[in-house]
Order: sequence, then C-alpha cells, then structure tokens
Amino acid sequence: MKLVSIIIPCFNYGAFLAEAIESALAQTYRKVEILVMDDGSPDDTPDIARTFNSRIQYIRTPNQGHGATLNDALQRICGTYYICLDADNSLSPNYVDKTLSLMESAGPETGYIYTQRELFGLRTGISASPAYDLKRLKVRNYIDTCSLIRTDLGRRYGYDTRLLQGDYDFYLTLAQNGYGGILLNEPLFRYRTHHSSMTNSLSSQYRQVEAQLEILHKHAGFYSAAESAMSIREARNRIVLAVIGNRLPGHSLSCRWKDFVAILRGHAPISQVWNQLRYLASPTGEK
Repeated sequence: MKLVSIIIPCFNYGAFLAEAIESALAQTYRKVEILVMDDGSPDDTPDIARTFNSRIQYIRTPNQGHGATLNDALQRICGTYYICLDADNSLSPNYVDKTLSLMESAGPETGYIYTQRELFGLRTGISASPAYDLKRLKVRNYIDTCSLIRTDLGRRYGYDTRLLQGDYDFYLTLAQNGYGGILLNEPLFRYRTHHSSMTNSLSSQYRQVEAQLEILHKHAGFYSAAESAMSIREARNRIVLAVIGNRLPGHSLSCRWKDFVAILRGHAPISQVWNQLRYLASPTGEK
C-alpha cells in the first residue's frame, strides 16, 4: 500500500482545526500520515493540535505564508502522494480511497486527481469544476489546492511564494512540463464558507487582473497572444462578478467606493457601471 500524506496548513484557524484533523483520521484508506503545519498562529491552534498526541505530526514555524508552508511540509512528509487540506475544510471518509484508486490506474503523465467540493457554512452548494482541459486552465484556475498530488512533482516544482496565485501557477507549471490532472467528478471534500474566508476571497477577486498578469509574465512562452487576451478578459469578468455579488445593504461608503473603483478597473458594461453608481449613492441590496 502506498503511503499518502495529508498536510493541514493552519493559520489562526484553531476553531476549525479539530474537524479537519478528525476527517483525515477517519479515512477508510488507513495508510496515511497527517502533518499539521502551524504557520505561527496566535490563537489556540497549538493546544488543539496537541490534543491528538501521536496520531498526528505537529510542526510550528514562524509565519511564512501558505506557499512557503507547503514547500516546508513537502520536505518533511514521507508519502508517495500528498493532499493539502486547509484547516477550515474537511475530507469525506473515502477521499483518499477514491482518488488514490484513480491515480494508480492513470498514466505517468497524470500529476494529480481533483474532485468537486461541497460548500457549507454561510453558502452551500456543489462546485461544477470541468474535466481537465489545458486550454480552459490557461484562462482560469478551476482546480482546488485540495487534490491528490504526486509528492515528487510537488518537491520538484514547488509553490512560487512571490505570486498572488501560487496554486494556479503550480498547476500551470506542471502542465508546462507535461503533467495534467484528472477530475473525479464527486464532491469528496467540504469547503467551509465563513466571514474570514469570504473576505479573503473577495479581496483576491479584486486583484484578478494583477494576479493574471503575474501568471502571464512567468509563463510567457506557454501562452499565445489570443490565450493571453482571453485570460485577461476572464479576469476582468471575475472582478465584475465579485463586485455584483458584494452589493449588500449596510456596506459602508468606503466599501461601496472600493467596489466602484474595482468595477471600473474590471471594464464592466456601462449598465453595470450605472448600477454600481446607484448602489454607491444608496445601497439597497439589489443586484
């Protein structure tokens, strides 16, 4: 049996950490190791992690960011494959069993297996990630960090800590070197939506064009001119959608102004610019 490593990076998510660890311990595939990487959390993360004693490995480091934490973890694990489980999420009990079975039957060009995710918390639903398609991946990232990934590839290519979208860059780097993924079309992990995650997500959405320009600069030779233009258009569309989704009553004037600036930068249709102006003047909650 192949050993699978479950890496749980955690920064200030002690309130959710136990649930993530319990889901890793509950895997029907038993040959797993669990490594909790505490990225210098100022909350009760150390106390929560230590209640699991020898059932997990616990490492605490000075705060270094998500990508650097994963790179650090990759040098510590022993598994043939690894999974990155964010501390506020959880795995279905058969996540490892199902993804590993598909990986073991795949060809050598397969670098990872990804699944759908079940949203819970403030928002609910099931994701609709498409089957692996490189042309589509160049336009936008639809592959979650929580995938079953070959450890040798993770160590070889790593996560670029300089970029806003280190996970996206990692999957593009694999593609550029001949490795793709396979979708296992089932919701096999749970993605928690809460105020902190949604705030972080919204902030990153507003920087989509900046983030995509970083990607295009690093992978310049991998994109055609048409692909580059399409990816920028899609990044602008995501900004517009994020702003529209943020039109809620009660937002402060400064928040509404930030939304207005973002929608201008997103090159929104004139109708949406007018809608945003109305929202700026008098928030009603209508979208």
